[in-house]
Amino acid sequence: MATDELSNSRSVKKLMGRQNHDTWKIHAKSYLVIKGLWKCTQVDLAPDASEKDKETDLKAWSEINLLVHESILSYVIGTSTAYPAWESLQSAFEDSGLCRKVELLKQLVQLSLEGCESVEDYINKVTMR
Repeated sequence: MATDELSNSRSVKKLMGRQNHDTWKIHAKSYLVIKGLWKCTQVDLAPDASEKDKETDLKAWSEINLLVHESILSYVIGTSTAYPAWESLQSAFEDSGLCRKVELLKQLVQLSLEGCESVEDYINKVTMR
């Protein structure tokens, strides 16, 4: 059983930064849902939480830490519960605002049909950004 649990966490690629955050977020959420830990990322642990809730939150926090690359740990190192750890990663790597728009425009301008295997591949790259 422990081997199965370990292999499940290893099937989620570690968060490397903005470049894989979108897919990592979906995989990490799915993994935490399967483990029954997702709720810990939605609301911070109450100061008067039960020992069981504290233990569950600690598990969620630990799983989040194991799902990020060591170069990203600085974003969660100051946290002690799952909610601020998750929120810290979201605020650091969630693509939003002007920077995201500029990056998408740059990618669109640089995309050419010659760099794609087919017209379908080109259209997928244009529409999936």
